[in-house]
This record gives sequence, structure tokens and C-alpha cells, in this order.
Amino acid sequence: QHSICQDCLTLSITNQIMNESSLFPKCPLRHCQVFLTHDELANYGTIEALESLNRQTAYRILRAFDCPNLECKELLLPNHCEGLERHCPRCSIEICKRCNLLKHDEDCMSIS
Repeated sequence: QHSICQDCLTLSITNQIMNESSLFPKCPLRHCQVFLTHDELANYGTIEALESLNRQTAYRILRAFDCPNLECKELLLPNHCEGLERHCPRCSIEICKRCNLLKHDEDCMSIS
């Protein structure tokens, strides 16, 4: 265990998360390769950085995506229902299941 100034730790956590360099932020000291615990992230990370980390985790691990309605941007998880359309539970907009964009009439060639 070693000491680091709280402001430096917060800045390092924020930079690592916001630069999307890692889903698992590490201790900012060069010689230390220890991953920070959830409690350390919660105690020293900014709210914005932690929200960003949660979204990055959802995108990468859960294959989540944002609602294509730019006024909504709800974080959505893949829907495994039958058919090619799905709806955003927040704004109710129809979404193409193949490409995750707004529902469109033309055939979607995207591979999901």
C-alpha cells in the first residue's frame, strides 16, 4: 500500500475512464499495476466518470446501445425477441433490431 494525494487519484481515475483506456482503472503510480476496487472508484471517481464507466461496461460486455432518438439516448440492452423491430421503453420510438437505428422501411443489410 502507498500514499497518493486524493486530487491526483481522482484525476487519474477520471482520465483513465473518460479516455476509455480501460474498463478496469489502475493505480496511477507507474510501478504499481494494481486495479482499483469498486469502493475506491466509488470513493474517488467523479459521478460523471463513474456513469461513463457503467455505460462503457454495458456497451462492451452487454452489447448495449443508445436509443437512436437523439433527444432520448436511453441505454438499451439487446432484445432477443422475434422480429426485426424493438421499442425504446423510455420514448417508445421503434428501433431496427438488426442495426439499432431508427426503424426504416428499406431492407436492413446490417449483421447483428
